[in-house]
Amino acid sequence: MPLDTVARIEAPEQLHFDHHVVGPWRRFNAYLIDTLIRGFILFILTLTSGLTFGAETGALLLLFFTLEWGWFVFFETLFNGQSPGKRALKLRVVKGDGRPLRFGDAVLRNLLRAADILPLGYCVGGVVSAFDPRFRRLGDLVADTMVVSIQAGLAYEPLKLDPPPTRQELEGLPARPDLRPEELMAIERLLRRAEQLNPHRRQELARLLTPRLTERLGLEPTDDPERRLALLWFLAQGEPR
Repeated sequence: MPLDTVARIEAPEQLHFDHHVVGPWRRFNAYLIDTLIRGFILFILTLTSGLTFGAETGALLLLFFTLEWGWFVFFETLFNGQSPGKRALKLRVVKGDGRPLRFGDAVLRNLLRAADILPLGYCVGGVVSAFDPRFRRLGDLVADTMVVSIQAGLAYEPLKLDPPPTRQELEGLPARPDLRPEELMAIERLLRRAEQLNPHRRQELARLLTPRLTERLGLEPTDDPERRLALLWFLAQGEPR
């Protein structure tokens, strides 16, 4: 992918994950798609509401501002960092450490568009991203976000718990463990990499995370931390007991 690069993220559990950071050209294309969609919406709303470029210019400017600023905040917050343009090109906004984008992050990165767009055509944002190793514009730097590519190889098959849990294993475990998003992500990535790691390494990585979860959830210690993590992950997904 031209002008793309790889950002290696180290999770607290000492797991490393590669994210393909997107270059300015693909980001521009995604923004262009969003612009065309918003332009069409603005055109339709103008026709149906009877607004003209006369006395109602203020209303048109307000509508344009709402679409320009609120569009990305709305979609990036509710659709996991993806506006329609990013979704079409398989791009996503994430935090600098790889975690999912949150509402405050989306608001902050998009508020700074007003600075990135200066003086015309995103000149400031283009210059800033050209000197950043992750191609981040000013809004990304302030909000600690980056735009990454969703690789086709990351479309995993659903995980399966093999062997199925026994009644004895489920005793003492909550029906729906309160796992945080970053904990769910770390456990899932460990489970998906299980076949690539030898048993000793899998247990070593599981022991880095299990004690903290065991203490926070008020569980009894376990001799098989890898199995405990798998059980907690599946229960947190709403799997039947």
